Amino acid sequence: MSIDDLRQSLIDTLDRLGVVDDPDIRQAFARVPRELFLPGVPAEVVFLNEAVPVKFGGARIMSSSSQPSMMAIMLGQLDVRPGHRVLEIGTGSGYNAALLDTLVGAEGRVVTIDIEPDLVAAAREHLARAGHRAVTVRCGDGALGYAEAAPYDRIIATAGVWDVYPALLDQLADGGRVLLPISVRGSQLSVAFERHGDHLRSVSVEQCGFMRLRGANAGPEHKIDIDPDRRVRLLVPDERPVDVGTVRRLLDAPPYDQPTGVSATLLDVHNGLDLWLSVHLANPVRLISAGSPEAVAAGPVPCMYEWKNPPWHERVTFAVTGGTDLAALARRPGEPLDLADPTVFELLVRAFGTPGAAHRHLLGAVHDWQAAGRPDVSGVSLRAYPAGERRRLAEGEFEVPKHHSVLALTWVPSAARSVAPAAPSGAGPG
Repeated sequence: MSIDDLRQSLIDTLDRLGVVDDPDIRQAFARVPRELFLPGVPAEVVFLNEAVPVKFGGARIMSSSSQPSMMAIMLGQLDVRPGHRVLEIGTGSGYNAALLDTLVGAEGRVVTIDIEPDLVAAAREHLARAGHRAVTVRCGDGALGYAEAAPYDRIIATAGVWDVYPALLDQLADGGRVLLPISVRGSQLSVAFERHGDHLRSVSVEQCGFMRLRGANAGPEHKIDIDPDRRVRLLVPDERPVDVGTVRRLLDAPPYDQPTGVSATLLDVHNGLDLWLSVHLANPVRLISAGSPEAVAAGPVPCMYEWKNPPWHERVTFAVTGGTDLAALARRPGEPLDLADPTVFELLVRAFGTPGAAHRHLLGAVHDWQAAGRPDVSGVSLRAYPAGERRRLAEGEFEVPKHHSVLALTWVPSAARSVAPAAPSGAGPG
């Protein structure tokens, strides 16, 4: 197939997924030559609806060009218009900056910033080659924004953030919109915020999965090596200490799987249950196992999601820690791994060792999600307030404290929703 045919095939995929409602966004994907931003990558890979790695650190991916469907979703959330001034945090290959430049037109301005000097240099070359020389590309910590070109009508982060950083709000114009893939106790949400007096209020929320912002403002979310030999790690979304020896000992104990009586698709878990558990349980973590497919399959981590980044595979599942026990979501072998697979399966709760408080709490929270009508991210409303400001939570609201801000999260009743259900997605910086 020719480059033009491959590009059209990608656009057809975005149309089929229903992620491009705005004709200007669709035209931007048609006009910007993605192949120029991924030199050396086979054309048939460039135009797949998948994230494409652009930098590795050993066996780990450090940066990638985001999944096109997630780009389209986020551009729709951002609502970029001709003449807008836009700041992008996380340059990656430069492709997303080119899409933004196409949307703002000759009267607008795009500034993109990345912490990696080699990515910045490469993105400048890619943008110039594609005819987007007006884009300003800078090297720096994206959490600090870029004050020299402020204020901005739109700010977008294409790397996962942990907090609502003060510099970004200072650089946001009145009536502007900031789009952040923000961690909510380990569950990542793409949230479009608008300013309302002293706080920000969400106007659009989608599920997402981005590599984390790096630098001094990356936040306390961290991964702990539990068993390096089996490449087992624990993702901890906050600053609480973890007894590595206890977790390792529990993972070596015989597992006990208890059926929950609750059935779901993988997308139900990804777009609904994961966030519900994250905010309702006291000590949420994620269990991760990486390696060859054979090593991952033989490891102790149950598989809820499987990410394939050849030659490595990665298993991830939600888990919760207790004083003396560890429990995780699990399922039976052979059940679906693809988020688009509509197969319904019964959820299990796996206790490592003797079932205790963590097992009871996780099992109870799964049943509570079912009883509440299985809410998902399409019904989420978020507000962000400055840290230290005392306020009373509304009924059904959950508080998520950060360093610079406090998030207040609730699920809006279905009759009051105006946001479309989230689509499956996976992404990295642009």
